Amino acid sequence: MKLARHASQFAALAAMVAVLTALSGCGGPSASTDSSELDGSWTLESLGGVSDLTPADPGVTSTLVLEDGQASGSGGVNTFRGSYESPADGELTFSPPASTRMAGPEAAMAQETAFLKALEETKRFELDGDRLVLGNAGNDTLAVLRPTTPRRLPPTTP
Repeated sequence: MKLARHASQFAALAAMVAVLTALSGCGGPSASTDSSELDGSWTLESLGGVSDLTPADPGVTSTLVLEDGQASGSGGVNTFRGSYESPADGELTFSPPASTRMAGPEAAMAQETAFLKALEETKRFELDGDRLVLGNAGNDTLAVLRPTTPRRLPPTTP
């Protein structure tokens, strides 16, 4: 009797683990790599490293606008322009940006430099909920951006 109860508890636990594992893969159920959803205006939320994310300086607004293969925005002090390609879902690369060259406060310049470097190193992307997550070829997160204006999320199916 005890063995049957333990076996059914184990089976229920195994089923729950299977469901959670399926939901947790690649950013969860709301993650997307659909390149048609890239276009829009994005604001830097955090910069990544190999093992952690650093929040963007709230006094410095770094933005990225993606539209029909063209990328533009502000690093926080200077504006930039370039292009981007997303030849397949989940893939994303930026051309080296052309930028104005004004000087600014040290913290703003540091964030701008790190942001532009993150764009140049980007090889992949993921839309996780309403966040745009940029990553390198080694699957490290380089930057996380939020929509500048609220985005409409696709409906979820049960």
